[in-house]
Amino acid sequence: MSKKPAAVFRNGALFMMISSSMSAFASSQAAEPADLLAQKRAAAQFVTPFTNELDCENVGYVQSAEVDEHFFPIFNGYDVDRSRSVSREELLADPYIKDKGLLSLSFDMMDGNKDGEVAPWEFAAYLKQAIDMLDTDQNGDVYPAEMKSAAAERKPRIE
Repeated sequence: MSKKPAAVFRNGALFMMISSSMSAFASSQAAEPADLLAQKRAAAQFVTPFTNELDCENVGYVQSAEVDEHFFPIFNGYDVDRSRSVSREELLADPYIKDKGLLSLSFDMMDGNKDGEVAPWEFAAYLKQAIDMLDTDQNGDVYPAEMKSAAAERKPRIE
């Protein structure tokens, strides 16, 4: 049985979140350490281009509380065919994100119900989860140093 999206009203606007995308992310937290590293790098790569949109108060860092208000223009930028969902192909067509493997991993993490399309509420949920992954001090804000650190993390070499 699939879970139905729950409607939430905030400041007169309708926002939708799907609980299955939250549980999909939670289950990914049990992954191997190398997988968690890749997920963190994917999150950093995905969030970095949108730091201006997610820092609407111009304070110099990304605030997770800003996602609900500012994710939709980001989502619409990817929804090229205006189907109200983002396909893997639409996401991977982003010319500014170089590592398509990490971007594909972001898509896999976003697509909570595994239907091959990312709905707006799945997109918003992943954006929040990505910010949470990068927020090492868990204060709801991701500072440039936290973003840079996550992007630079690499799997240790075994010699």
